[in-house]
Amino acid sequence: VLCQKYNPSAVFVGGTTNGRDFAPRFAARLNTGCTSDAIQVVYNPESGDIEFIEPAVGGKMMAVITVPVLRPQVGTIRPGTFKYEPTGEKANVEIIHETVNFDPAQSRTKLLKFVPEADDGSVNLAEEDVIVCIGNGVTGAEKLPKYQELAELLGGKVGGTRPMFDRGILPFKQMIGQSGVVVKPKLIISFGVS
Repeated sequence: VLCQKYNPSAVFVGGTTNGRDFAPRFAARLNTGCTSDAIQVVYNPESGDIEFIEPAVGGKMMAVITVPVLRPQVGTIRPGTFKYEPTGEKANVEIIHETVNFDPAQSRTKLLKFVPEADDGSVNLAEEDVIVCIGNGVTGAEKLPKYQELAELLGGKVGGTRPMFDRGILPFKQMIGQSGVVVKPKLIISFGVS
């Protein structure tokens, strides 16, 4: 409704689990394109296009994707890619207040139940300065406590590569890499990572 009212040139969506689910369906309803997991965006002032730059072919190359005709340009931005940097107060900022009313009876989905994750939710690897990263060379879950202890001693958290998630050793939110979280720590110590 708001996109039809304001006709924006672009809509950026956080590349979270919910964002990756929402963005392509949202774009399809607006009859436009959607690109996923951008780690850089470049605006072309001549065409008005945004170049979404993202890893491709298993991270071996960078793809530049544009939506040259359709609007809005919809893309998800990988979490942890851009850091917040205060730039001072802006003199003229237009604040638009909108209320969107939706009758829940019109929803085609129904919440059956909610099961929270077992962890305490305190892990946000994108914000960590110290990470102990474990990979496929770590043989099993029984080895995890010693890496957690090291991370704790260093004031950081444990993260892992895709195989550690696939084998059920670490939850998805602790997965680092192309299909996980982009991290920019001051210190990262890796064990069993190729």
